[in-house]
Amino acid sequence: MGTEIGDGRDPAVATARALAYARDGERLSVVHRAGLLDAGIQEPLQRYARLACELSGAPVALVAILAADREYYSAAHGADQTEASLEPSYSKYVAAEGIQLAVSDSWSDPLFTQSPGAASSTVRAYLGSPVCAGGVRVGAFCLLDTEPRPWDDWTRRVLDELATAVSTEVEMRVLAAEQQAAAWTDPLTGLGNRRAMAQAIADAVEADQTTFVALLDLDGFKAYNDRFGYPAGDDLLTGLARRLERAVSGIGAAFRMGGDEFCVLVDSTDGLAAAQTALIESGPAFCITSSLGWAEVPREAAHATTAIGLADRRLHGEKRLRPGSVDDQLAAALSVALFERDAELAGHADHVSTLANQVARRLGLTGEEIRQVTLAARLHDIGKIAIADRILNKTGPLDEEEWAQMKCHTLIGERIMAAAAELAVAAPLVRSSHERWDGSGYPDGLRGEQIPRGARIILACDAYDAMRSNRPYRAPLTQRRALEEMQRCAGSQFDPQVVEALLAVTLPQAAA
Repeated sequence: MGTEIGDGRDPAVATARALAYARDGERLSVVHRAGLLDAGIQEPLQRYARLACELSGAPVALVAILAADREYYSAAHGADQTEASLEPSYSKYVAAEGIQLAVSDSWSDPLFTQSPGAASSTVRAYLGSPVCAGGVRVGAFCLLDTEPRPWDDWTRRVLDELATAVSTEVEMRVLAAEQQAAAWTDPLTGLGNRRAMAQAIADAVEADQTTFVALLDLDGFKAYNDRFGYPAGDDLLTGLARRLERAVSGIGAAFRMGGDEFCVLVDSTDGLAAAQTALIESGPAFCITSSLGWAEVPREAAHATTAIGLADRRLHGEKRLRPGSVDDQLAAALSVALFERDAELAGHADHVSTLANQVARRLGLTGEEIRQVTLAARLHDIGKIAIADRILNKTGPLDEEEWAQMKCHTLIGERIMAAAAELAVAAPLVRSSHERWDGSGYPDGLRGEQIPRGARIILACDAYDAMRSNRPYRAPLTQRRALEEMQRCAGSQFDPQVVEALLAVTLPQAAA
């Protein structure tokens, strides 16, 4: 044997060191980022392999790139195979130690004969030099023979020179792959960037594959940056990005749009909830959450620009109902007016609003739709400020004239909401908040899916909370009895899917 590898007197030590290097994370990262394992035979490298055989007289020349447990060939002159096990393999020793290895007869070499696959190998002579790329050793350029062969100094120098040229070619491939990746990757978090996201949406549209495109904007991040500084902010973004990526793994992909805005493409509304949950972080002096807006492709949008625009509008719609927004202030003012009119009625409206928000999320509504449902639920009874006390507080059944006046409260509520531009978008839900699934509701006698989904949610939550509350004409029902009543009326008074979602969000509370 020629040059010894590492502690050549102890094959076990040398083998352990070589296998450890084969599994080195930095080296594997370079190999995978550049796609060296998937590239197959590369013609520029194949020319070097052919030249090496012609100059040396050896029958086989390989450019071996190491994976964790196999070696893959980017060039193979005189051999048909494209990969092989690392047991046995001399190339792992060359890559691990970074020096040339010359073996004239493997049958007398303990590095080889003690390998599990040595008995079936046809390699008798080996000469290999390291191949480097990305600052690490990724494999070996080697000559093989099926007969014993002494490797003269001239051949060894030639192989070293050719290995340097091969390293340059591989390095260029690594750099090209890194540049391409940079064009599609966010440099801070490693997620795909806006360009990658647009391509992913285009691919989903072309495949006619239902995909939910969601924008998620962090709430509280600016305050975090101001308090802890931009380096800490970058660390937080990176950690949240990793969590988001894990949350949608297997069901979609995550991207960073820039700043504190992320995007996910997922195959179901459950994925939207998982993504939003992933972007929650809190500590003694901060709380980070996210607002979300989404669009479904290709049903709602056939292009990336359209999908992102729709998701962005819904995102900002959700933000408008955050505490302190104009919408929130107007809704609060009307809620105070309702409270002054009837404190119990105002409390009921708050309960209905909270429950409607949960049901809407359970049904997969997000962004602007949730904002509208929550707002309309909060003010669905605002029209009752124009209804006489004797009707609102009557303990017995209403007569025909009183009932006609009571029915007007949804229309009055619609007019009140429509008077403020910030609230007008939710006015139709207030108008339809007493329409029933079977068409027996008011004021328009709408039936089934003619009724806006948000109004169907409000009706069910309103009825459930009313059953659970004190009324002048009856005591409150138990939760079990109220839910049984909701189920009994599903398909007649209520949308069955809404009732199912209502049960899903209330039963865990009962169990707790």
